[in-house]
Amino acid sequence: MGLALVGFGGILSGTEALVVGFMSGIVGAALLGVGAVMLFLAFGLWNMEGWAWNMTMMLGAISITLNLVSQSWLGVIIPAIVMIYIWMNKSIFH
Repeated sequence: MGLALVGFGGILSGTEALVVGFMSGIVGAALLGVGAVMLFLAFGLWNMEGWAWNMTMMLGAISITLNLVSQSWLGVIIPAIVMIYIWMNKSIFH
């Protein structure tokens, strides 16, 4: 989605919607950065790295908190399940 918004921002910036194009380009770049961090985190979890366990627990707590504030219950349940699973298997991360 990040790449699509970056491209969308580039298309619109050439037309009369310069502000919308610029903002969608910024949002797209931010989403692309978040995707890159998530890919890096997934690689660490795949290799059972301790730092990946710590980051997953921190990001999961932040995600649950933000989803509670916005009352997105599915957004609370899924990270909670992931955190419980990773917590139960804490001993295999090194």
